[in-house]
Amino acid sequence: MHVNDKKTDDSKRRLSVDMFDVTEFTKKPRADSSDGLMDLADFFGTLPTEPVMISTPTDLGDPALYLTDTTPDHCLIMAKTLEEMARRGEGCDLVININEDEITMHVCYAMAASPVLKRLLASRSASVDSDSIGHWLDEDIISDTALELVSKGHPTVIRVVDAQLLHAGLWSAVRQYIYTGILNFNNESEYGILRCALRLSIKPLVVLCVNRIASSLNSESSLAVLSFALEVDLPELQIRAFNYIDLHFDSIISDYNHEWCLLDSKVIQNVINRDTLYTRSEVLVFRAIADWTMYDSKPRMNSFTQWVSDSSSIRLSNMTREELIEMSQHSLVSSSKLLRRAMYDEAMIRVEPSANRPTPASRPRRYEPSFINRSPQGDPAFSVTHCERTISQHDRAVCALVVYNEYIITGSADSKIRVFNTGTWSLQCILEGHTQAVVTLKLVGDDRLISACPDKTIRIWSLLTWNCIRVLPSAKSSVCSLAILGDKLVSGADDGCLKTWGIGNWSLHRTVHGHSHVIWALASYGQDIVVSGSSDTTIKVWQVDKNGFNLVTTLTGHRDEVQALTIDVQRDWLFSGSDDGTIKIHECSNWQCIRTLQWSNRAVLSLVSYGGNLVAGLGNGAISIWELDRIMHQDAATNTLKDHTSCVMALGIFRSKLVSVSYDRTLKIWA
Repeated sequence: MHVNDKKTDDSKRRLSVDMFDVTEFTKKPRADSSDGLMDLADFFGTLPTEPVMISTPTDLGDPALYLTDTTPDHCLIMAKTLEEMARRGEGCDLVININEDEITMHVCYAMAASPVLKRLLASRSASVDSDSIGHWLDEDIISDTALELVSKGHPTVIRVVDAQLLHAGLWSAVRQYIYTGILNFNNESEYGILRCALRLSIKPLVVLCVNRIASSLNSESSLAVLSFALEVDLPELQIRAFNYIDLHFDSIISDYNHEWCLLDSKVIQNVINRDTLYTRSEVLVFRAIADWTMYDSKPRMNSFTQWVSDSSSIRLSNMTREELIEMSQHSLVSSSKLLRRAMYDEAMIRVEPSANRPTPASRPRRYEPSFINRSPQGDPAFSVTHCERTISQHDRAVCALVVYNEYIITGSADSKIRVFNTGTWSLQCILEGHTQAVVTLKLVGDDRLISACPDKTIRIWSLLTWNCIRVLPSAKSSVCSLAILGDKLVSGADDGCLKTWGIGNWSLHRTVHGHSHVIWALASYGQDIVVSGSSDTTIKVWQVDKNGFNLVTTLTGHRDEVQALTIDVQRDWLFSGSDDGTIKIHECSNWQCIRTLQWSNRAVLSLVSYGGNLVAGLGNGAISIWELDRIMHQDAATNTLKDHTSCVMALGIFRSKLVSVSYDRTLKIWA
């Protein structure tokens, strides 16, 4: 293209710009943010993605038109090159000392990225003129809350004085981000990098870290995230952590009780004071702070007393009289005259409301089941290969087992019930009251444990106080099995009798002589069907209503005592295990046997169906596992675990791990 040489320089420039408008060929540069920083997207948004034509004057003074090309990712390549130079200390004029390690950088990059570093480094020129460049006084120390400028020489030296930032790996990751906009970190380092970004006021890095941490919130991490957000005063992260805990409170304090007990009192108070907390009952909130207090009771008792007395923390006015009476028996309450009085006054309001005892204003919460992370297809995937832990703290054979939140509870032939805390794998307490072997345990809701024994009693225990709150006499027979059916407790005894008891008032409702011998196993199906298995070799299906037991059918396939029953609700199957060495699979729709598993004539003493697997505890100490998707095939493979030396009496599931107890006096965890 020819440009008229007689035109003025200005007109030539106008002609060039008019004919080759840069804005038609390249992206518009975006204005810098108010703090002089751009994030990575904005930075690369200023680069042309294709060759562009621009107008520019030549060195000779005459304008000329050029076709200009751009190296792809040029700025990123240069940034990575400079970062590599900084790693090697090439051309660097800044050294950051972290204990015995040091990080080298270029001052211009440090000042551009961090207002804190900019302020600290800019202060060095205050006493310097043009004739003394490069001469700095080492004794002239300029301090920041986390850093101090200790040497104004070449290179400039900054020392990290904040103990929380004394990790060279954090500074290396931050340096990489400053140069390239790329951040590499893992779960162990993300809090440290965020803390470093906050201290250096690198806002884009703060936003990046906050979004990363908040997007990966889960029940396990939420308490730690909240603690960190409150510590460093990050409101946005606090809000997101609080919202998650609000929705998952019950499952968090259940599954991660140990982490809960390690929290600072200020964090606990921030959580329990929230009106937006989802929980099934105020009792669960009380239990949560009671567990926290008992973890280290002496220094925490004042906080506990304050919270129970403060209606904004524990809402006593939202509890029933029965709940208040039960809580008043807790050791933390019974040891405090103030708390006993508060509980008594609240309980009496429900009995004798009067002018002397005005009903306090109720602060509501969201009293409904909190969200629990479960697969819509059923239990989480389940696979075990080896024994992970063995607990040998029983004096006699272990006969019964239940898993309750963070506790594993066992019943033993020495008549004792032991409660193990899985946070520390220590013995939490021993429940005593039975006089013979505890042969069966059952949970009722979130606050009751039921045990039965040949001493002809059923005992009801509070899971809040670990105290026995009721003893049900079983008259002439010994209870050997239990099941929960809606609002009823069903018991099976050694005389072949089945009984129903009302849950709550614990009154005896109905009795039927259902078998000719001991009822070793019970399983509930829906709200009104209970299945019983007996040493008379039969299995009976009963419909239970207000009028009593109605026999639906009798299953007669086993040739020896029926020891175990379990139901897989996903497939609608009943599994039965017997001393004849077989497991039978029945369809619950018609109670027909559709498959029999048999091997080595080993007695099947316990069964559990979970995570797409059937698990059986055998009389020789082995544990066999089948995949339910293949169990109907003739060549269905069996995974066998062998570590017990005697009968496997009971099985349970704890956080997708298998729990087993045995006559060999051990409790084992399998992973």
